[in-house]
Amino acid sequence: MLTLKKIPLLTALFAFVLSLSVSTVYAQDNNNQNNQTTEQHKLTLKVVDAESGEALSNAKIEILGIYEANSTDNEGKLVFPNIETDPHTFKIYADGYQTWTKTLTVTEESQLTVKLRPEGQQQAAAQ
Repeated sequence: MLTLKKIPLLTALFAFVLSLSVSTVYAQDNNNQNNQTTEQHKLTLKVVDAESGEALSNAKIEILGIYEANSTDNEGKLVFPNIETDPHTFKIYADGYQTWTKTLTVTEESQLTVKLRPEGQQQAAAQ
């Protein structure tokens, strides 16, 4: 049975537990905001044949550990709208061509053309 003497004690205990809950939620919210301060940039990749310069549609582009393989469009392009400013390893491949793998850091909105060489030839660098 509750007595008048126990009510202030229960009220104080309830207020204490409530203040702990509010503090925990506030701390979690601050942590989430701190984790979302990484800059992001748009990256457009275009994949072409190194000899002819012809766009390679359906070439596959991966960002290892982040994005699974996606295919380029009819113009050989694939856009990544939100790439974080961290080093990322890109892997680009197409049937009949050598695989191109390189680690890049995107620090601003960029367009990159990757020239794939047919299998059996030395691979060229990106421009």
